Amino acid sequence: MPAVLDGLLDKKTASLLKVLLKNKDEIYHLHSLSRASKVPVSSTSRIVTKLIKLDLITTRKVGNMVLFQASNSEKAKLVGDLL
Repeated sequence: MPAVLDGLLDKKTASLLKVLLKNKDEIYHLHSLSRASKVPVSSTSRIVTKLIKLDLITTRKVGNMVLFQASNSEKAKLVGDLL
C-alpha cells in the first residue's frame, strides 16, 4: 500500500479492501471474507458496515446469508487503483 494511504486506513480496513477490490468478481460471506483477509470476524463485520455506507462494497441476501462483493462504483474503482 502506498505510504500516503498508511495514515488514512488502518491495517484491517486495508486488508479487507485489498481482498475485495483485487477479486472484484468474487462473492464472499462474512466468515470467508474474514479468513481471506486475516481479520477477526467481529472487526470484519464492523468494517463491512462502514464500507457499505461508503458505497465501496455491495450486499446481497440469499436465505439467511449476506454476501459481499466489491461495488462497481467510481469510488470503488478509484480506491482499487490506489491500493
